[in-house]
Amino acid sequence: MDAFLRRVVVVLLALVCAGAAAAAFVPLAVLVNPMLREAGGALLIFAVLGGVFDLFGETGPWLLATAAALAWAFVVAVIGAPLFLSAFLSESFAIRSLVWHMAVPGVLAALAPWAARATDLAGDAIEANGSAIEIRLLLVFFLAGCLGGLVYWAIAGRNAGGDQDED
Repeated sequence: MDAFLRRVVVVLLALVCAGAAAAAFVPLAVLVNPMLREAGGALLIFAVLGGVFDLFGETGPWLLATAAALAWAFVVAVIGAPLFLSAFLSESFAIRSLVWHMAVPGVLAALAPWAARATDLAGDAIEANGSAIEIRLLLVFFLAGCLGGLVYWAIAGRNAGGDQDED
């Protein structure tokens, strides 16, 4: 039981560190890419600065709360869920491969925005060929998932499933 609790703590620590690394990577990658910076920068500036400058007004708290809620939803959907699913499967089946730990969260993170778009209630038509911004976002999310998977593997994934010799 002691080894099990130790493993749970290591896995949770690894998930937090991996999620933090991936969540920090996305805004940095968006800032480096001029096209993404131009597309997302105006929205971010409007939400954060508009909320700060009008903090005690009518829309300030709402803008900050909305920006925080969207950021949290993004972190959970695009970063947290793929990492958790990959970690759960690797711990359940003792998968220790670096390729697994990088590829699965990367692919799932890249597919998350398209899955959200596919379930859009507005009924927008899904085009077979995404725009250039969507392709760049897909690459950024894929790389963020790969980075998160690498961090998870470095902390806990190399010993996924616990030690095989312990019984």
